[in-house]
Amino acid sequence: ERLAFLANLVNNLNVQFDRHGGVDVLTDIITHQREILDLTPSWHRERLACLVHLANSLGKLFRMKGNRADLTEIISLQRTALQLTPQGHQERVVSLVNLANSLHEQFKKDDGMEDLTEIITLRRVVLQLTPPEHPDYLVSLSKLSDYLDQRFDRKHDIDDLTEVITLQRTALQLTPPGHQGRFLSLVNLSKSLHERFIKGGTLADLDEIIAFRRATLECTPPTPSDRCMSLLNLANTLREKYQRLGMDADLAEAIKHACATLVRCPLEH
Repeated sequence: ERLAFLANLVNNLNVQFDRHGGVDVLTDIITHQREILDLTPSWHRERLACLVHLANSLGKLFRMKGNRADLTEIISLQRTALQLTPQGHQERVVSLVNLANSLHEQFKKDDGMEDLTEIITLRRVVLQLTPPEHPDYLVSLSKLSDYLDQRFDRKHDIDDLTEVITLQRTALQLTPPGHQGRFLSLVNLSKSLHERFIKGGTLADLDEIIAFRRATLECTPPTPSDRCMSLLNLANTLREKYQRLGMDADLAEAIKHACATLVRCPLEH
């Protein structure tokens, strides 16, 4: 009966917190949720829910106070929750995403490669478990790509960059002309291809970058800063091609876009 009384009290306190907030109320919720967890056996079907609820409450407290001990406990609880959601469990993707997000918070504080590597591992599994037709598939692609890109920036492993490019090509296929995410997909892919070109890529890479940057210009948002950046990126890439091949047409187009940048962009840019 004590479990039932505690659960009822926590529900009422949650209503109070949702309406009025307050660290003291949230702290009481966490105290009672810890007791509920202690009273719930590891084999009990509600054990997973107890872990998730406590982790979520601690997450609210962490966002309010930023206490590192709370984050450490959240990660521990979420690891246990993941162990209770085996392959095929309907909540497995949620458990994976929750743990990855908490490790991301820890990574922001410590910049630790172990956290980044684990996030990438978790995000790969999330992507594998998300059907291509699912509305979150593009988000999963982008998350994994972003974390691999961050690791590439630190370790300069060409395999990471290759995987980033593969993921970004898929993301571009999922954002056809007219899609609100197409501009960002084109920007990201052309940037990654340019990284590969700098590190010894081919002229084919450069031609593809130019094609993507032309396409980027066509769907650039009307804000001056975005327009300027698109023009400048295309001009710079055409100049690089001119430096390789010496074709006057490339230089003439680079100059045209550079002049357009000066005309269109405010002085502060």
